[in-house]
Amino acid sequence: MRKEFVNMHIGRLSDDEAQKYEKTGLYIYGCVIDDISLLACVFEKPVEIRNCVIKNINIYNAWFEEGLTFDGNVVLDAIDYQTGGHNHKPYVMTNNIFKEEVRFFDCIFDAQVRIIGNIFEKGTDILTKENPGFDNRFENGIVTENNIGKLDIW
Repeated sequence: MRKEFVNMHIGRLSDDEAQKYEKTGLYIYGCVIDDISLLACVFEKPVEIRNCVIKNINIYNAWFEEGLTFDGNVVLDAIDYQTGGHNHKPYVMTNNIFKEEVRFFDCIFDAQVRIIGNIFEKGTDILTKENPGFDNRFENGIVTENNIGKLDIW
């Protein structure tokens, strides 16, 4: 059974704690989160983070094999997502507000990525093409619709 955090304040969700839910999945809804770290997590079940206010999120080298739904959140600090993806189900970012940059580097998304209805106040580099060896790859495509802010900063 997946781990659920609903309508609560989360001071810190460490990568060590998050790794406990790799086989069961993770559902976070309506929370205020000071710090969440998903370093080197390989989630075998879906991860959903919805309607939260997040100060800091660290998702370096995180794999969401059964997909990630990141919907309706407000993220206050920058996100730096490197060497991630490897999803067999869609990676979905919808209706979020990102106050700082959202950086993606060397991510390989096996299933479709959907970036829809987000506000990127300082932009994202998800579509930036710099170096073919490290550019983000979208093996089954990327859908970008109704976003505000640049998707190819740099």
